[in-house]
Amino acid sequence: MLACGLITEVRALLAYLIAIQQPDGHWMQNNFTDGRPYWQGIQLDEVALPVLFAAKLHEQGLLGEMQGAAIRMARKALAFIAQYGPASPQDRWEENSGINPFTLSVSIAALVAGAKAGFLEDGDKQYALDLADDWNERLESWVYVANTELDKELGISGHYIRLNPNCHSARFGEVMLRNRNNETINTRALLGMEYLYLVRLGLRKASDKRIEETTKLVDEQLCVNLPAGPYYYRYNEDGYGEHEDGRAFDGSGVGRLWPLLSGERGHYAAARKEDIKPYLNAILASASTGGMLPEQIWDKESIPERGLLTGRPSGSAMPLIWAHAELIKLIYVQKTGVPIEQLKSVSERYGNKPPAPRARHWRDNLSCGAIPANRQLWIEAQEPFVLHYGYDNWQDIKEQSSQPLGLGLYGVALDVSALAGKTLQFTRRFDAKGWEGRDWQVEIEV
Repeated sequence: MLACGLITEVRALLAYLIAIQQPDGHWMQNNFTDGRPYWQGIQLDEVALPVLFAAKLHEQGLLGEMQGAAIRMARKALAFIAQYGPASPQDRWEENSGINPFTLSVSIAALVAGAKAGFLEDGDKQYALDLADDWNERLESWVYVANTELDKELGISGHYIRLNPNCHSARFGEVMLRNRNNETINTRALLGMEYLYLVRLGLRKASDKRIEETTKLVDEQLCVNLPAGPYYYRYNEDGYGEHEDGRAFDGSGVGRLWPLLSGERGHYAAARKEDIKPYLNAILASASTGGMLPEQIWDKESIPERGLLTGRPSGSAMPLIWAHAELIKLIYVQKTGVPIEQLKSVSERYGNKPPAPRARHWRDNLSCGAIPANRQLWIEAQEPFVLHYGYDNWQDIKEQSSQPLGLGLYGVALDVSALAGKTLQFTRRFDAKGWEGRDWQVEIEV
């Protein structure tokens, strides 16, 4: 709507989002139009995107009398992101939990954009920027792998993965494939296009070698060039689509081509100053005779008796409004050169030389095995605690009470510069529930 200049509708939509926000700051997975919740899952990108939306309106001077309500909305949403991110209970496809490049990109951008737009008070603002910088620096440690079998086959160094369910190195572990009868795939072998939002939002350059090489792999593995142009699968081994013989999806099947992903690939082509007409034409060619864009198109030889024709809408949802929006936004970036979702505050912070984070943010659900000695270590929780800590088998034991850090987090900030080469051990005593009952340790790198 903003790309089309529909300002009245844009403001109405922001008002609707403010009205249906949950008290703790998140939004339901989806809603009826009157605001009643439907499915009640949580997707962290759906918490971050309204903040980016409000920040974009602020950047363009369009909030007006909605400024106060937008600020209250953003504060609750950013607190939710800070407290529960960067892993999400659901990804944007509503299928898997964990850290994925799309949700992580949107969350980092929302923290920066909300802080820079003046939506947060000073203490929360600085914490939001600190957290965003830390997550941005650690992003590749969660969702990038190098020298895997796939990389060697294509002669590249490494690639971004679709999703990491375990918050540790993506080189290990497995992801359960939905709609495939609980089959699994190695985390490092699961490809998707989520990483393209790193460029779209301004967190990484289009010329970043890691982005370029992942795109080479994605074009090899997920792209099908039909007469109308290039189309893409959501991810390898997708099970959401008709069966091989064209029978309808019944809880399992085979994933088909999504026209909206031609738009996402087209945005990357635009960032590289390449011709995006092939991607625009591909989306347009997928439309029904009534001009509706489908969720998926049939990717194999036609099966006329089942109404499945190569390159034409399959039995999936139609219209898919997401696909219509992607088409409009691709036309917008063709005309302006900048994606409608990108904010100057984000691209300026990370576009050239990203700031070095002040601290590594440690959580028990997002622990880090080692940190550089030139970073502070912030040990955090959602409630007050006393930190009991020492080093190298509990030498020089000390205790320190947590303090409010910002956005609802409590923590102890440790200067570990004098502990280079040593191992920090610690446990916590919470005000409400006492000792947590386990010890933790972090290596301090030289």
